Amino acid sequence: MWLNMEIPVHLEPYLEIESCKDFPVDRYYVSAQLGTIISEIIRMKKLKSRMNELRLPYLNATLMYGAPGTGKTTCGRYLAYYFDIPFVYVNFAKMFDGVFGKTSGIISDIFRLMAKQECIFMLDEIDCISQKRGTEGMVTGGEISRITVTLMQELDMLKKKDMKCILVGATNRRDIMDDALLGRFSLPIEIRPLNNAEKEEYIVKFLTDVGVLYDMGNIKEYCARNNTIRQRGIEADLVRGITRWLESGKRDFYIEHIRERD
Repeated sequence: MWLNMEIPVHLEPYLEIESCKDFPVDRYYVSAQLGTIISEIIRMKKLKSRMNELRLPYLNATLMYGAPGTGKTTCGRYLAYYFDIPFVYVNFAKMFDGVFGKTSGIISDIFRLMAKQECIFMLDEIDCISQKRGTEGMVTGGEISRITVTLMQELDMLKKKDMKCILVGATNRRDIMDDALLGRFSLPIEIRPLNNAEKEEYIVKFLTDVGVLYDMGNIKEYCARNNTIRQRGIEADLVRGITRWLESGKRDFYIEHIRERD
């Protein structure tokens, strides 16, 4: 029994379940774009029963796509924190390690289990098991195409059921995913990198939560110099800067990108 969720033994290797009660919400930056997505997911969860009464089944399934490091998986964890439900993550790497050829059956079992659970059901890097049919190489023997069809069938089944989970998919490679599968997601939306003003707000929110005194000029210069850096890289630079700040006796915090000194 994991977080009040009973997992069949044959599925345990492929599911990672965690509590997000300690999610660092005070330093989590929600851009206007991300806020719209989160609000829509919350709104549809509240309206689900009323939609069912009207015999208008709605699949609360969001596909977030975009460049790596833009916070797609973190958004899933925030939703788990917000709803106070477990965060369930499918480990596709383990699924392919030793069970290739049986993957479709495992995916079906996982979907049917998750439909009954009050959780955030996260399909991260979904592109690794779903590619445009007809583009698959000979090595996999058509297995990826079969998995893609299975995913579409399971999403269709979820829509018909009184599903309790909220499904969140994420991919960095929307371009290689099958169009028919993309169409199964109720809300497919691109997550764009933060612009410079948003980066500044994100950094200030993070440092304020930690209790670090900062120089706004340093932050503005950092953002101007690093136009292409994404949230994951910014957080790494913030953590590095905080370690220097601690070593200096909590004096003169500054943020810089490590490549500036290469």
